Amino acid sequence: MAKKYKIKIDNKMEAFGDVDFDKKIIRINRKAHIKAKKKALWDIPQKDSTLINTLLHEKMHIAHPKMKERNIRKITREKLIEMSKKIKNRLYGEMS
Repeated sequence: MAKKYKIKIDNKMEAFGDVDFDKKIIRINRKAHIKAKKKALWDIPQKDSTLINTLLHEKMHIAHPKMKERNIRKITREKLIEMSKKIKNRLYGEMS
């Protein structure tokens, strides 16, 4: 990830998150994450619909743009399990 990507909140998008590789932007839909606490959205399991999961997931797309979606989801879950609270807090801090 040579150039740093900016994180933007876009509550109107039809997904939890998205990467615009040309503009170097990660978009996050915070409202969708709030709704997902109550029920699964877009056939995505609730365990994969947390805010931190989405941010890490989108960063994985940047690091591995050709990787298949199911592999991105699997690796993201594994990384989150191993991740310390300090690193998780740093990720959350990137969104403020």
